[in-house]
Amino acid sequence: MAHITVTLSDSEMAQLSAIAKAGNMAPEEVVTAHVKSLVLKVSTNAQATQLADPDRQRRLAVASKILGLWKDRTDIPKDGLEYQEEMRAEWR
Repeated sequence: MAHITVTLSDSEMAQLSAIAKAGNMAPEEVVTAHVKSLVLKVSTNAQATQLADPDRQRRLAVASKILGLWKDRTDIPKDGLEYQEEMRAEWR
């Protein structure tokens, strides 16, 4: 098991001791518990990011394939607003 030395000010040590006493724990146990919690949280976030990344890559690939899909169409005006107004004119 590895050991790490942590440097705390007197004020920080007093606060840590108070937290430990309130939880009926030793200060070392409080630090160990919080470090374990932090490591678990960070590793869980990293795994979630890795899982989400393939989905993002897939969506980007699909978006790249459809980019410019209508660029060569001649049946619609080039101006989007003009096209929109023409299509909505049917509703009036």
